[in-house]
Amino acid sequence: MTTVSLSDPSQISTLKDRFSPMPVSTKSTPALAPLRLIQVSQQYDNLAQPEKPLQILDRVDLSISAGQTIALSGPSGCGKSTLLQVIAGNLSPTEGEVWWGDERIDTLNEDERAR
Repeated sequence: MTTVSLSDPSQISTLKDRFSPMPVSTKSTPALAPLRLIQVSQQYDNLAQPEKPLQILDRVDLSISAGQTIALSGPSGCGKSTLLQVIAGNLSPTEGEVWWGDERIDTLNEDERAR
């Protein structure tokens, strides 16, 4: 398992270079599509300072191959849960793209994501 710290942006942008794919048996398990995040950002309105939006994710590039296991670590409030919500399709990023295999999932509506 690889641990990635969201408090160190250089780790996120170089994840794809540090992973080596694990073999996946297609006999007993259907092939899994790779997950890719391309320049994903997430920001929210800042009610205390409207002129300064809260930047939770900032241009995250991430690639996870079939069979890989990763772990996210970082201090409270650094964006771990937000990143997982974007990956799961529960939250559309403010900017960037989320791909599951050859399908872009960040542009799907709720019904399309549920299938």
